[in-house]
Amino acid sequence: MNTHHLGAISHLLVCLVSCVEAKQIGASLAPSISNFRAPSQCKGIFRSSSPAGISGADVQSLVSLNLRTVLDLRSPHESERDEGPQRLLAHFPRTRSPRPGSRCTVNVNLLDEWLVRVCVMRQLLRSPQALLDLVALRAGRQLLPVRPLRQRAAVRFDAAVATLLNRVTLVDVYWWVLRMRAPAIRRALRLCAREGTLPLLVHCTHGKDRTGLFVAILQHICGVPLGEIAAEYARSDGYGRSEEGQRLMLKALPPRLARRLDISGWCGRLATAGSTRGRWYGDACTCCWV
Repeated sequence: MNTHHLGAISHLLVCLVSCVEAKQIGASLAPSISNFRAPSQCKGIFRSSSPAGISGADVQSLVSLNLRTVLDLRSPHESERDEGPQRLLAHFPRTRSPRPGSRCTVNVNLLDEWLVRVCVMRQLLRSPQALLDLVALRAGRQLLPVRPLRQRAAVRFDAAVATLLNRVTLVDVYWWVLRMRAPAIRRALRLCAREGTLPLLVHCTHGKDRTGLFVAILQHICGVPLGEIAAEYARSDGYGRSEEGQRLMLKALPPRLARRLDISGWCGRLATAGSTRGRWYGDACTCCWV
């Protein structure tokens, strides 16, 4: 990491830890948003699941907190699929070019279907036989002259894709985000460091994976010990493993694949990754600044 990168990280560190100290806020501030809390040693930063279903009273609570920015770690298209009245957008309109001091919602896309498709394809390239099998099934799905045969090939193709996705672990997904979306993470970090941006609420769909990864990076930059970072991440683990959390994850997949996919590995504890857990925490900043 060169001097420029170290200087940028130092500047971000100063901005985060020296900002105006926010009130000690607990979940009671916005009980209609699950996973709402303030991560330790990141003053002015709050995290949650999607606030699409926020109550009117909780909107006023956030406004009274002088919240300035809502950072949505999803694409605008994914955000629009949220279930709920999305009352927060009336006070924090979506924008691509936030002005200092103005209330707004900014989308920074960390994970989507395109990224998963590209990374799965890269894994396939390491297994030529599996790749050839998928190509043959896809060709059969499109080219076989008899409709029942095409349908049978389509079923086998979906089953093969689901089998491949079932081999993906949560750590794999996080590494994909760090390696493929480093520019987006840099943009989100710089947004957090801009004057007039804080207090800021960061969220994704259910506040576990994209939000958990981003908050871990923030805490790492702010010098939070690894054990505290892991504990903060684990506080959202129960929601990601819940039926509701898994339902939301499956909802993002094509229905024909969602019916076949076992996402228990995607919703498992990161702690099961063993020594890999420390690796991605320790290298996250480097991935984002090179």
